[in-house]
Amino acid sequence: MDRNTEKKRIDKIIGNNIQMMRMDRNISTGELADVIGLTRGHVTLIERGKRGANSVTMVLLSKLFNVPVDRFFSECDEDEHTLLEEGELESVGLPSIESIAV
Repeated sequence: MDRNTEKKRIDKIIGNNIQMMRMDRNISTGELADVIGLTRGHVTLIERGKRGANSVTMVLLSKLFNVPVDRFFSECDEDEHTLLEEGELESVGLPSIESIAV
């Protein structure tokens, strides 16, 4: 597999994992964008695998979702993304970007 094809495949995996973690927590694309300092459109492109997430974005997402950065590279089922117990989603508040900044 050539480098460009591999990059596209990895960007798609990362984007899918970000989207699943976001949706599991009932966070909108706009809310996530505000928290990590990107535009809604940029987050959408990342989630669709059309644009790669840079290292700072990956670290911010890792802190926000409370997962190691390498979790975004895993090919896994939707059920593996849910880290909160049922009923806990209502109590999850979004932090400000200052509180998760590197």
